[in-house]
Amino acid sequence: MQKKLSEAIVLIISTALLTYHAYYIVIGVPFLYVVACWHMMFICILVFFSFSWNKKRKSYTPLNFLLNLILSGLVVVSFTYLIVNYADMIEAPEISRTGKIMGLIVVVLILEACRRALGWALPLIAVIFILYSRFGEYFPDLIATQSTYFLKICESLAYSNFGIFGTPLIVSSSIIFYFVLLGSFLAAAGALTFFNDLASSLTARRVGGQAKASVVASGFVAMISGSAVANVVMTGTVTIPMMKKAGFPNYYAGAVEAVASSGGQLAPPVMGAAAFIMAMYTGIQYRDICLSAAIPAFLFYLSIYIAVHNEAIKQKIKPLAAIQLPKLKDSLTKFYYLIPIGILVYLILGYYPPALCAFYSLLAVVAIGFIKKTERFNLSRIVEAIKKNATSIAPVSCACAVAGIVVGVLTMTGLGLIISSAIIDLSGGNKFIILVFTALTSIILGMGLPTSACYIILAVLVAPALVKVGFPVIAAHLFVFYFGIISAITPPVALAAYAAAGLANSDPSKTGFYAVKIGIAKFLVPFIFCYNPGLVGVGGVGEIISVIFFAIVCIFALQFLVSDYALARNGLIESILFCIEIPLLIIPNPTLKFVGLSLFLISMAIS
Repeated sequence: MQKKLSEAIVLIISTALLTYHAYYIVIGVPFLYVVACWHMMFICILVFFSFSWNKKRKSYTPLNFLLNLILSGLVVVSFTYLIVNYADMIEAPEISRTGKIMGLIVVVLILEACRRALGWALPLIAVIFILYSRFGEYFPDLIATQSTYFLKICESLAYSNFGIFGTPLIVSSSIIFYFVLLGSFLAAAGALTFFNDLASSLTARRVGGQAKASVVASGFVAMISGSAVANVVMTGTVTIPMMKKAGFPNYYAGAVEAVASSGGQLAPPVMGAAAFIMAMYTGIQYRDICLSAAIPAFLFYLSIYIAVHNEAIKQKIKPLAAIQLPKLKDSLTKFYYLIPIGILVYLILGYYPPALCAFYSLLAVVAIGFIKKTERFNLSRIVEAIKKNATSIAPVSCACAVAGIVVGVLTMTGLGLIISSAIIDLSGGNKFIILVFTALTSIILGMGLPTSACYIILAVLVAPALVKVGFPVIAAHLFVFYFGIISAITPPVALAAYAAAGLANSDPSKTGFYAVKIGIAKFLVPFIFCYNPGLVGVGGVGEIISVIFFAIVCIFALQFLVSDYALARNGLIESILFCIEIPLLIIPNPTLKFVGLSLFLISMAIS
């Protein structure tokens, strides 16, 4: 009984969420704060009825259902208060005591929703920051700040433009929602099968083609989904068995899928939802963010492609027979799945608002779903897409809301400026040391956090340090973003690698180790574009082309070194030469770059 009621409530709220956002995109709402409030009200109710308060207990017990009803009632009351009174409160000299209590309730409810959807890590970080703001005067002198009462803290977090309903949640509710919706309807329309078949028909006849097909297919899907773990689950069920059948070890098949899926967070247009937030924090147009991120993402996927090619040669894995593969001609009969992607790219390049780009692409998907001959949209497919959209956007929105708490405290206390200054002081102003410190800080802070929340915290805490010492804004923000999300494939967290290990039936630690080995470019590419900003589109055309060329050579050298194979097994001389030429190809000095290129050619000739 409780299960059916909970599922009915989830469907009703999911439909209400979609309806409100359709109203917003078509008619508009005067205050984005109000949009974020409505959005988060629906999300909290969805989370409470979709996730159990205690994962060790069943979700649909009478006690759990009653608790969810009580929490949902508090959500409706408190969020409605914020929505109804917002216009008056922004003009009032002081928030009433009732308003402050409602703010406290909102903070607690959002922390609980985030705990259910994402686990303890992010809510605990937020609570630590709140306690820092409350007892700031008792901290060491370096980070000491004025103490603030809890109600005052919650007032600032609930009603200001830099708290819960600030930039992160506004972006989630007014932009990210539509891209997640687009991905859900693409999946419901059968686009995932098309991308898998297209990737297989393009690559699987080549050496290591099964793994290459996984790289391409996972890259296609992850560009839209933006979630490493979700993408592993979606595509890994097809690609991992295919790689194992071809002869790749199970741990290697899982590692390839994990790395390829994690690359979707780096690739436009979604970038794990961070692209939209990055545009807001940097003031750079969303289109330009996508263009800046494109070449580094290409280098990452090129690195994976080289790695699986070399591994296939070393393992003597033969391509699949043509009879076992989907034909390219047959795959292209479903070319209509590319139409929404084409519309999306065209509108993004035309500087249309991101939400409208996704909305118009969604209309194309819906039209295709009703027109195509097979697997047409029906009521059950549409309902499934609506529910899938709600369950996909909920964790993102919870992450953005709680990240807003962290950002709010950082803004109130000035801690972000203190940390940025400390990084610069500890490094003595040396750019390389600053990059290393920033990378380590980003890796530690990013462990276990969702992509969007991870970027938001790092953008406020550590990116300013890189900008202060002269790195371009876009390079600085992409640098912290890369290292912040690297934990998806890096033990001890390695969520994507562990998810893939489960599908591959392999040892999680070994899968994680090989994921790092295959995805080693994720550690190097950020250093390349910080020292050579032409890689992210900063500079003239000639400089950009030159930087891209040397970066490609550097990626080849890196993978030849890591895989211990170039044209044949590496000898000691080739390995030493690769070690020398990689830094030479990165240093922004034309003479040293040509020396590095010459050494690369020599090492290839020896090999």
